[in-house]
Amino acid sequence: MLAWTNNAEKGYGFYVFRDKTSLISGVGSGILTEDGHCTYLSNKRWILNDTYPDEKRGSTRLLYDTALDVKIPLANLHSPPSYAGEWRCDTIPDQVQTVRR
Repeated sequence: MLAWTNNAEKGYGFYVFRDKTSLISGVGSGILTEDGHCTYLSNKRWILNDTYPDEKRGSTRLLYDTALDVKIPLANLHSPPSYAGEWRCDTIPDQVQTVRR
């Protein structure tokens, strides 16, 4: 499982928690510096992520390459102040699944 959390030894960041073990490893340390909605793409090399709106109400959509340890910004989006709090529009990143039989 990939999640943003506070590690007692390393601080806030994205961490992978291995199923049925106590193994935890950091992902994108010093590169992925903001919490957001994250998802691994189907090949597990890429992480698609967004950030929460900043003080100017801007948020970023990005890809993170786990093999090369680089962040690739895709878009910066503005979220009007009226879309804050309980009534808002999240643009949670996702991938389209194409199934061929």
